[in-house]
Amino acid sequence: MSECKNVFSILNELMENAKEIQNEDVLKVEDLIMNAKRIFVGGAGRSGFAARGFSNRLMHLGFQVYFVGCPADCRFRLREYSQLSFQCQDCKGSGSKGCDCHNVPRK
Repeated sequence: MSECKNVFSILNELMENAKEIQNEDVLKVEDLIMNAKRIFVGGAGRSGFAARGFSNRLMHLGFQVYFVGCPADCRFRLREYSQLSFQCQDCKGSGSKGCDCHNVPRK
């Protein structure tokens, strides 16, 4: 049986990136998360999938988390992004109702 070189390549890249992370920065982020009343996590595309997974983990840990964005096929209205307003292909811009698939209130 031969080894999977792609997996080792990914692991090596992750290890190189991990060397750039300072422990003090991780502790600061941990403190921010632990003391937050609400946590908003956002992303689009592949980063959105990772962000959505992170928001799900936080939710499972009992935090009040809101995912802002769409991992796939979402048209952001940049002017209104700070107001958590976007159109999503999943909910087809359901008007004044909240976006059920993302738990984000619409304006």
